[in-house]
This record gives sequence, structure tokens and C-alpha cells, in this order.
Amino acid sequence: TVGGDYFDFIPLDENRIAICLGDVSGKGLPASLLMANLQASIRAQTLVEQKVSKCVENANNLIFHSTTPEKFVTFFFGILNTQNNLFTYSNAGHDSPFFFKSSGEIQRLTTHNILLGFRENFPFSEKQVEFNAGDILLIYTDGITESWNTEKEEFGEERLQNLIKQNMDITAYDLQDKVYSIIEDHSKNCAPMDDETLIIIKRR
Repeated sequence: TVGGDYFDFIPLDENRIAICLGDVSGKGLPASLLMANLQASIRAQTLVEQKVSKCVENANNLIFHSTTPEKFVTFFFGILNTQNNLFTYSNAGHDSPFFFKSSGEIQRLTTHNILLGFRENFPFSEKQVEFNAGDILLIYTDGITESWNTEKEEFGEERLQNLIKQNMDITAYDLQDKVYSIIEDHSKNCAPMDDETLIIIKRR
């Protein structure tokens, strides 16, 4: 079995790191090959292009020209600047990540862009959020929320959201372990229907 999710952490300099998560359409070897293509495209873009939206736009054109029309990728890409604590991001049709603020507010990170590989020369947009102490960013693929149990009940976004809210005081590593553990307990005796990928970033 070969996965089709792609996640990456790409250091740009001493203060900035690129973070991305993508979900390739389809299963098996074709999906994994497209995922590898995307990884190469993104890593190449970050060497020459520092603007988030432009990196995604260029990757979209490369995917568009190297795949058949029925192949596409949902993709979330951002650059975290640890010097000014700003996270600049672009969302290409991916499940909107949760941004949990220490104040209790929850924001969904979306930019209303299209999927990668769907249309050539699309003008991708970007947005920005500020990381304050205690803020948590949760990026995931739909295998997390669509994990189901023997009653065909999905784990769901609301259960995931409440789980994070109830554990804002623990580290990102412990929080990730807790999410996976609870999802595994929810779906015990059921084989995963999709890849389950999760990225958690927390500012101390």
C-alpha cells in the first residue's frame, strides 16, 4: 500500500520555514507518483521564489502540465517567520486548517483558491495570521475527520475541534499523539479508508 498524502517542512533560512500538506486524488502508485512530483515542484519553487502565493501558482502550472485532467491535489502551503511570528499561507482547495487562538477564538484558514492541477495560470491568493503565545495551528487531511467506526460514524470536524480546545495546555507533540490515539480508539476494528496526516504547530 502506498500513500498519497504529502507533508513537508522546508527550512528557508534561520528565521523562516515552509510548511505544507497535500492530498492527492486517487490511491496507490499513481497517487504516490503525483505526490512525489508535487514534492519536487514545491522544493524547487522555494529555492527561487519566496512569495507564498507565487510558489503555489507555479506548482499548479507544473502539475497541470504533467498530469491528466482527472488528477488533482488539494494543498495547503505556508511560511512561518519565527522572527516576527507571522504565518503567511495559501489554501488550494484543502480542508481549511484550524487556527486556535489562546484567547479562545477559532479561525479557519482558507483563501478560496482552486485545486492544484485544475486550471492553468490561476491567480492564487495568500493571507496572514499572527502567532501569539499559546496559539495552535492544526493542518490535516480528510482521512482524519472521515475516519469511521463500526457504526459508520465519522470522527468529524466538531469532535476534532473540541479535542484540541480541551487540550490547549499540552505540547504539540503530546497533542498530536492524543489525537491519533483517540482516532484509533474511535475507529478500532475498522481499516482506515484514507491516509491520515496531521500537522500541529504551537507557539510556546
